[in-house]
Amino acid sequence: NFDTLDGDKDKDGYKGTAPVKSFEKFSSPFGIVNMVGNVWEWTKEKILKGGGYLSLEDDLEVKSSRKGESYDKEGFRCIKVEK
Repeated sequence: NFDTLDGDKDKDGYKGTAPVKSFEKFSSPFGIVNMVGNVWEWTKEKILKGGGYLSLEDDLEVKSSRKGESYDKEGFRCIKVEK
């Protein structure tokens, strides 16, 4: 739930995780949203990435990762591969 315009993760209007598509106005030129914040995301390497809504700013980067830890603020991202 990290608002890149005001840099304040505590004032997004949600007490916990935000619903899907809550921040579409911040989408990338490719239409990608919510790449960091909200919940840490599991990757196929069994590493959590991206930071969650309670993370410090340094954890709110795609390159941020944690291995071998478990959190109640983690999830996964569904993707569709076009053929």
